Amino acid sequence: MNEKLREYAQLLVRVGLNVQKGQRLIISSPVECAFFARMCAEDAYAVGCKEVVMNWTDDALTRMKYLHAQDEVFDTVPEWRQHFFNDHAREGAAYLAISATDPENLKGVDTKRIVRAQQASGKALKEFDRLQMCGGFPWCIASIPIPSWAKKVFPGCGEEEAVEKLWAAILQAVRVGGGDAVERWRTHLDTLQRRMDTLNELNLESLHYKNSLGTDLTIRLPEGAVWAGGSTVTKSGVPYIANMPTEEIFTAPLRTGVDGVVYAAMPLVHNGVIMDRFHMVVREGKIVEVHAQIGEEALRAAVDYAGGVRTEPGERRISSPIRRAQEWFLSSYPLLGGIAAGFRLVEDPLAAQRMDISIAAISVHMKEIYVNPAARLTEQEWRFVLAHEYLHAALCHEERLGKRDPELWNTACDYVINQWLRDMEVGSMPEGLLFDPELAGLSAESVYDMLAVNLRRYRRMAGHDILFGPPDWRETKDFVDLDAWCRSAIQRGLDFHQAHERGYLPAGLVEEIRALSQPPIPWDVELARWFDQRFEPLEKRRTYARLSRRQWATPDIPRPSYRYEETAREGRTFGVLLDTSGSMDRALLAAALGAIASYSAARDVNRVRVVFCDASPYDQGYMEAADIAGSVRVRGRGGTVLQPGVELLEQAGDFPKEAPLLIITDCECDRMNFYGRDHAFLVPRGRNLPFPPKGPVFYLE
Repeated sequence: MNEKLREYAQLLVRVGLNVQKGQRLIISSPVECAFFARMCAEDAYAVGCKEVVMNWTDDALTRMKYLHAQDEVFDTVPEWRQHFFNDHAREGAAYLAISATDPENLKGVDTKRIVRAQQASGKALKEFDRLQMCGGFPWCIASIPIPSWAKKVFPGCGEEEAVEKLWAAILQAVRVGGGDAVERWRTHLDTLQRRMDTLNELNLESLHYKNSLGTDLTIRLPEGAVWAGGSTVTKSGVPYIANMPTEEIFTAPLRTGVDGVVYAAMPLVHNGVIMDRFHMVVREGKIVEVHAQIGEEALRAAVDYAGGVRTEPGERRISSPIRRAQEWFLSSYPLLGGIAAGFRLVEDPLAAQRMDISIAAISVHMKEIYVNPAARLTEQEWRFVLAHEYLHAALCHEERLGKRDPELWNTACDYVINQWLRDMEVGSMPEGLLFDPELAGLSAESVYDMLAVNLRRYRRMAGHDILFGPPDWRETKDFVDLDAWCRSAIQRGLDFHQAHERGYLPAGLVEEIRALSQPPIPWDVELARWFDQRFEPLEKRRTYARLSRRQWATPDIPRPSYRYEETAREGRTFGVLLDTSGSMDRALLAAALGAIASYSAARDVNRVRVVFCDASPYDQGYMEAADIAGSVRVRGRGGTVLQPGVELLEQAGDFPKEAPLLIITDCECDRMNFYGRDHAFLVPRGRNLPFPPKGPVFYLE
């Protein structure tokens, strides 16, 4: 028996959780199961686990707490417990839950206390739950017998015999015995995959369940419903199995497409209470009646907690157009369904009035979307509005704000999003929203640069449906995690949308989503590419005019040398227009000049034409690239005028017309005309030029 237990522990650690070297493991276990928890910990350390951290539970103490603790205890969660679960989840620690409890441990306990404790825990551990559901860390739930549970399953047996029988049932269910459990699970997962493939190929529209107890339930499926099951994968690509054993293959129903009555064929144990011989009545996806011969109060409390509504017999709620629009995204529009699931919809006209929200606004910081029912839009119009807000979050518009004007950036994003949504035909656009067909195909950054030219006109049109968080929030880990989740959710939505051909998507939107899923290219790499495109590598030519240095070894045999042609070197130059005002950051200036010097030397560009600019240009002539940094002098206190420097180079007879120009500025400068000359800008990240640039812009940081 001991060998089977060790095989079971290895299966959970190596297959269920797939613990990686250097990863922390959290084990939640009843004190009665300590011997098995130790086996799991031992095997985890054997595969290179960083640390095993225990979270012990005890049925007797849990019951005492619900019966005798002060009432306010059930509305709060200790801060240490919040940090324990949320911090380990953010870290990506593996989580093993050994589930073994007395099915009637909480019999007779006030169910309101249980529900309140669950609600408090749900709020406090929201980050843990979110990461658990989106693949933030591997987790697995498994069971072993305890006497109180075994006696309920096998009431006619003595305690020892009941435990042995329950052990046999569990080990058979998890395919342990004979030493080849891992191979058996691989075969089992392959079987589940074949079943999933079969169901997906059937493209079912609905399911109809009936049994002898009285079940008659119809479940309609959304278009393109996908069947899943077996193992899953974390965001870092590590496969794991959340439940062992598992035989389930599942899909999501149409939220409003479930109707009928369903009877339970087996008892249900939930929160330490047995519920038996019960049934539920469902209408348009809502449970409207709950009946049970045993444990009805506990069952009703569980349904209330899960759905957030009361379930009085015969009650039926009619959802608003706003809620129906939200449900449409969750059930029928995969591109934005994941984003929609992560944001709470606040439908409160008083809150909207206080916050000056005419239609809707999104707070990524609070993970909430505020809508104003007083706008009286149709369901189709609300679809457009909600899609608009979801895209603000999905495309990381708050992160991309930088040091731009928030209201003007919001306006630029609105123009771009509204154009995409009209092209995608997601709902219908309400009257009065920003739309200009002449801006089609432009990015939000490009639109912002155009709006910034006529700041006074467009500021009157500026909206504020992005409720930006505190300035220091974007530097916190919470922001980084939420931003990463938004990127991941929209990427998965895009993959599903395209794989199942769920409708037209503009090329600009697809390109932006793909770009967000990739790490940004550093500015110096982009600058290096700019040099590569303009200065091709020189080729050495063989010549006997100058003999090789090895000629002395063979005086009678002429040896050619390989040298660059002087004519090829002559045209290899470029200009640097340098902002030397007092407003230019010295550290960024040094980084830019260092990069220019190294890239110039690597591409055999030995001479660079340099012009320093402040209130007037200062021509430094041709310089060695490595000498530029040592010659820079701060000559003023800001307000740089760069156009005279451009004019100086245009009129210089010794500066080639085809030579490119590199402008380094802090954006506090004048509008420039380059007379068709190839050029690029190096500016600090978060700054924006006061005119639409025609050449590439590299953002220093």
